[in-house]
Amino acid sequence: MGTLATWEPPPDEAEFFRKIIEILDEVYPENWRAWEVNDVSFEDLFGKSISSDDENRLRFAIPTVDLALAYGCSSLSERKYKQIKRTLLRWPLGRALIYAPFATMKKVHPTEAYNDFANHLLTIKNRLIAQKDAAQLLKNQYTDEVGLTPSRSRSEVSTAPSTSRKRSHSPEPNQSVLKEFMEKQTKLLTELLMVVKESNRTPGSVESPEPDETWELEDELEPEGSVPNDWEAPSIVEQISREAAEQEEENFLDFAPDTKESEAKIGTADDSIVKQGAHCQRLGEPAWQNIRFADVQKQFQATPVFTSLKTNSNLATATPSWLTVTLLEKMDACLGAITHGLLQQRKQFQEIYSKASLEIKSHISKNFLASDSAFRRTSDSLLQYTCGERAEIIQQRRSVYKPSNKTLNELLDAIPPSKTHLFSEPQLSELIKEQGGTASPEMAVEIEKMLCCGAIERERGIRIVVYLDDFLLLHQNPNILTQQCQFVQTHLLEMGWCINYRKSTLSPSRIVEYLGIIWDTEQNIKRLPKEKIQKCANLIETTLANRHWSWWLAKVLLGNLNFATSIVPLGRLHCRLIQIAANKLPMEQRHKKFQLSEHVIAELQWWIKNIAHSSQIHQKGATIFITTDAAKRGWGATVGNTQLSGLWSKEQMGWHSNRKELVAVFEVIKRVGHLMRDQSVMIQSDNRSVVAYITKQGGTQSLGLLHITQNILNLARKYRITLVARYLPGKYNLSADSLSRLKELPEWSLSPKICQRIFNLWGKPEVDLFASARSAVVPLYVSEDARDKDCLFVDAFSQYWNFKIGWLFPPPALIPRVLRHLTHCSGIYLLVVPKWERTFWKAELAQIALARPFRIPDLQNNLLDLRTGRPPPAIKDMCLQVWKVRAGTGL
Repeated sequence: MGTLATWEPPPDEAEFFRKIIEILDEVYPENWRAWEVNDVSFEDLFGKSISSDDENRLRFAIPTVDLALAYGCSSLSERKYKQIKRTLLRWPLGRALIYAPFATMKKVHPTEAYNDFANHLLTIKNRLIAQKDAAQLLKNQYTDEVGLTPSRSRSEVSTAPSTSRKRSHSPEPNQSVLKEFMEKQTKLLTELLMVVKESNRTPGSVESPEPDETWELEDELEPEGSVPNDWEAPSIVEQISREAAEQEEENFLDFAPDTKESEAKIGTADDSIVKQGAHCQRLGEPAWQNIRFADVQKQFQATPVFTSLKTNSNLATATPSWLTVTLLEKMDACLGAITHGLLQQRKQFQEIYSKASLEIKSHISKNFLASDSAFRRTSDSLLQYTCGERAEIIQQRRSVYKPSNKTLNELLDAIPPSKTHLFSEPQLSELIKEQGGTASPEMAVEIEKMLCCGAIERERGIRIVVYLDDFLLLHQNPNILTQQCQFVQTHLLEMGWCINYRKSTLSPSRIVEYLGIIWDTEQNIKRLPKEKIQKCANLIETTLANRHWSWWLAKVLLGNLNFATSIVPLGRLHCRLIQIAANKLPMEQRHKKFQLSEHVIAELQWWIKNIAHSSQIHQKGATIFITTDAAKRGWGATVGNTQLSGLWSKEQMGWHSNRKELVAVFEVIKRVGHLMRDQSVMIQSDNRSVVAYITKQGGTQSLGLLHITQNILNLARKYRITLVARYLPGKYNLSADSLSRLKELPEWSLSPKICQRIFNLWGKPEVDLFASARSAVVPLYVSEDARDKDCLFVDAFSQYWNFKIGWLFPPPALIPRVLRHLTHCSGIYLLVVPKWERTFWKAELAQIALARPFRIPDLQNNLLDLRTGRPPPAIKDMCLQVWKVRAGTGL
């Protein structure tokens, strides 16, 4: 256990971990560090996640009260106790301290070492108490510390079941305006209670009741002299007053926070409060956004705790942007609930006031209800701030649904929120009917996409594609698709739209025409309809027959061809020369005829031959991975496990770097293209122009780069190769860069210290799959060097992986290939990857991730290139992460 005690926790848990060690040193025998335990991972104990029942049964061999204090708790709720448990489960030491359930404990403690641990449990058994008992002890301890005198009913540990928790607070003067408000309300209620007793006093009474603890508590809360010493009451009044006082004490005079741990159903608000709330929030009114709150905001904000919590720097990049909408919705609900609570307080105060005597009403009016009283100012300011802040949140939620059309934005802004919706439903429906007609088709489309489609997708999880007034619904099950189609029809009709049933296809089909394209999911192809093919062919033939065109005719021609480029293979490539020639035609003479160039004629003839060709809807994943780079003296590339390189001629050395990089790709396809027939090939380059020209099939800015791109894509077409280009930053393009510069290949390695920290977090790997004898982080490793006789086997990709935990630190260019290989393997793997803006494989990696990535700190001291014995050159601009992933899930 001593080894586990040296484990380095995350920074935000370091203090808690240190205090746990101190507790163990205090309550455990001196030799506890020598006890033997099994370092069992979380997955081995509970699988991917722990069930709620297992979590509730978990117990740790640490005194419960000490555990809570170490975590910084002055009270111990069930939720806080679960947080502590989850933290301990992340620690190897924490898992070693599990003593219940017994089956779980036996996995951690070997049979021969179990006795020492079990015997010690007997010595601290009386301190391993239940959460509720620990909570009560903490509460009593905290009460004693702050100097309060609790009543008898609260000094004993309650055995009755309870779903709430309470905390005691020491009353300190002048803490905040809100504190003053609560204290004055307490004082008011106590005064009212005393007045009720005085009003019921019988003058003839001569016997005074014995004081009880209720009056002792009241004496503490009342100013000296506020209660007459000669106060007398008959016994019946005394009994009623005492019962009332005890009830008031329990419900009102105890201002300890009390929050329910289980969610209750949302109740229906009182009608009078609904009207007040709608008026305060200005719901249904044009001026609903004009609620001021900045001038009272500072009264209720304080640090820490009582302001917005900042995002931890190491979590900022891991926060997904789509959570924003959900968070805004929760904030809206939270502020609405606070407003409701404030109004309920006022209503209850009003009821108490209405039942009081005239003398008391006068006193209350002067000190509490008058506009210049501190109580009234505080109460009004708090309500003002809450409603104003909520108005801002509602505005942000509304902005999520706004389209880009400026006019439509203004129309939507004019619709206020209602009591139940972000936009008033009657006014919104009227807007849709008014703007959804033929008079404004653009707005109809905007509203349709924003309101109809968004609601459909959110409410029913329906996959829907919308373009203008066309809807396409997708599902693999025809029966479910039929049901979804019926739901969408009903939804659109309720929104005030008219469906053109004559043009609609309402039964599931695997061949459908949508957006002027025929989609055949059975054959996985898309093609143009015959009428569109004929129309485009006639336009091309007419242009070729005339041998002349104008600026206007060029735009019409390219408009038709650009639509077809998404269907016809290499269509975009064969539009480039036409686009370059069309850009030279004078726009000011839009109808003047000019002769077609030979290049334009050749491209139009190509279109006549290929306009009817189809292409695949879904391209298969890459099976071959190429990385290229070009330097001053030559070029280099890796094709799978093969390395290629070449030198530039004297003329080529003077070329622009973009041209060299693109030629490097062409050289690879020219040399090994015949070996890649019918394959999908991913090309990774550290030159963005290369990626753009291959992905977009050329460009119009550089005729030289366009010609090279033509050679690359035509050669790939010859071998039926599907090319995909991706950007790989130069600082991570290690192998190809070294080959282009005729240098030894780099070999990166992490420091033993950081490796051990990762192993403590997720477990020690069995094998290092991308290593050498000098870089391996564990004794068992796989090498790329066939001469290495000590390795497990040669070439990691040559075999199926099936390891309990494996270590993967491949060259960055191999990461896409590693992800593909993982789909056919099994086991858990720790994968080291670089991070840069818009990493193209991050989505695939996230699908198989078991935990958030661990960012490797201080790369300057933790990353070494074994080739040079120094950190990589661009180390300051690098970022490496370790991902825990599961193989075999299928990307």
